Amino acid sequence: MGLAGRKDNLTIKDIARLTGVSVATVSRVMNNKPDVNEATRQRVLQCIEANRYSPRVSRLERDTVGLLLSADDSWFRREYRSEAVSGLMEVAAAAGFTVNLIPVDWSQDDAAKLKNWYLSRGLLGYIMMHPGIRSSLAEQLAAEGIPHVVLGGRSACSEANWVIADNAGATVQILEHLTALGHQRIAMVSYGHTWDHRERRETYKGFLQERKLPCHGHWQLDLSAYRHQELPQVLPQRLLPLFETEATPTALLITGYDLTLDVLAVLRRHAIAVPDTVSVASYGDYQLVRYYDPPLTTVRVPTFELGRRAAELLIKLARGTAEAPVQEFLDTQLIVRQSTAVVR
Repeated sequence: MGLAGRKDNLTIKDIARLTGVSVATVSRVMNNKPDVNEATRQRVLQCIEANRYSPRVSRLERDTVGLLLSADDSWFRREYRSEAVSGLMEVAAAAGFTVNLIPVDWSQDDAAKLKNWYLSRGLLGYIMMHPGIRSSLAEQLAAEGIPHVVLGGRSACSEANWVIADNAGATVQILEHLTALGHQRIAMVSYGHTWDHRERRETYKGFLQERKLPCHGHWQLDLSAYRHQELPQVLPQRLLPLFETEATPTALLITGYDLTLDVLAVLRRHAIAVPDTVSVASYGDYQLVRYYDPPLTTVRVPTFELGRRAAELLIKLARGTAEAPVQEFLDTQLIVRQSTAVVR
């Protein structure tokens, strides 16, 4: 199903003629519309692939950034992501680009659909917001030569482009602070399948082992197996037993901002005083943490700058002024407040 000698001049009419369908049907397939018979869809896609067809959209005509984000309905309630998008939007607006929000399910990577959108919709490329660890989408986009940047994550693929906070450095900052206060029994509470949470967990374990500090398995509460709506019930069941033994943790390191608020609520309900009984530290120096009682010790993650940098890198990659792969860590800053204190 090919058109020898004319691939460079192929039009949508040629694809329609080769596959025996209308131009409108080819257009619906390329735009991933649902009202197309699956056998017809596959025949059209195979013809497009065999003939390497793409609409004539020049590099200069590409004026839209495709922002891939989780379809989770709580997405915009998360301060980290809203700040990152604000930074991205600032750069895009200054450069004259629009941003197209594209909800995705990271467990179902669909590179073929994204490739079609890139070719047919004038997209500059894609920014992937916090893909799951198991997602292979960055690898697939890199293989297709499609400009992309993973924002707040990484990829096992050496050719993928990404920008992420220095989570290992941030974790060491917190642990150095806690040990300087005399804490040796430090527990971690984590939730999430993203690179951020994995790197924080791994650095925590490595730090305790290197310093020969207690590293009990039951002090490492990884709640990632539970759904978010299950946490209010599960968290007290998993957390409170830590404080019912003789050798209780004197400090808690919590890997996410939302989870920290949940942990603090449980501690408060059960009269476990912070920092008198247990010091608490977390990630994400958002506006409200300074007003908590007590104000929260956190690592300031440069979320706005992450969004800005991702947009800047995508524009450079799409324009050919940066050479892939581009892989960057941004520095973090420890902010000490009253939720951590000298061990009692």
